[in-house]
Amino acid sequence: MNLVTRAQWGARPRKGTPTPLNPTGATAHWEGPHMGTFPHDQCDDKVRGIQAFHMDGRGWSDIAYNALVCPHGYVFEGRGPGVRSAANGTDAGNDADVAVCYLGGEGDPFTPEAATAMADAMHWLSPGGQRHAHRDWKPTACPGDTITAWAHSPAATSGNTNQPTGGFGTMDDTSILDEFANVTKRTGAQLEALGDELKAQAKRHNEAARDRDVKLLAVLERIATKLDA
Repeated sequence: MNLVTRAQWGARPRKGTPTPLNPTGATAHWEGPHMGTFPHDQCDDKVRGIQAFHMDGRGWSDIAYNALVCPHGYVFEGRGPGVRSAANGTDAGNDADVAVCYLGGEGDPFTPEAATAMADAMHWLSPGGQRHAHRDWKPTACPGDTITAWAHSPAATSGNTNQPTGGFGTMDDTSILDEFANVTKRTGAQLEALGDELKAQAKRHNEAARDRDVKLLAVLERIATKLDA
C-alpha cells in the first residue's frame, strides 16, 4: 500500500480527542464534484483543502474520512484506523464503518490504481469487514454507480497491506524530485510564517517594554519633583 501519512501531506492537528471505533466494515465515498484529471503532486493540496473545509466550513474536529484515495493509487491517511468517522451520513453508519473517499466525482473515471488503493485502504482500516457505499446508509448520489458496484463486489475485499509503504511508494525519480520540491516548498512557507509570527511577537514585546519604560520614567519624574519640593 502506498501510504501518505498525515505528516507527509501536511495535515492540521485534530481538535480534541477522537472517538475510538472498532469497525465492522468500511464505506466508499467520492468527493462529489467533477474534479477532472490532475497530476499526483496536486493530491496533497486537495486533501488539505478537504480538511480545511471540514474543520472551518463544517466545524468538525478533523477531516471526516479515515483515508482518502487518489487516482494515482496512493492512500492518504485521514483520521486513520480505530477512529470514528463523520462521513457516513447516519449515526448507524458512523458507529459501524470507517470511511474511505475517492478524490474524484461525477464523470471522473475510477482508475484501476484507485480501485486497488481503495481495497488496500479498506483492508488496512477494517480487515475482513463488510463493504458498503455511502448511499447504503442514506439517500445520496455518492459515490456514484461505478464505485457503488465496486463496493458491492468481491474486488472491495481483495485488498492487502503487504505492498511497499511510505509516501513515495513506487514513484519514479522525477516524481520523487517533484514530491521533495513540494515538501520543501511547504516547509519553507511554514518557516516563513513562523518567522513572521516571531517578528510580530518581538514587535509587541518592544512596544510593551517601551510603554513600561515611559510609565517608569513618569513615576521617577514625580518622585524627583516631590524630593525637590
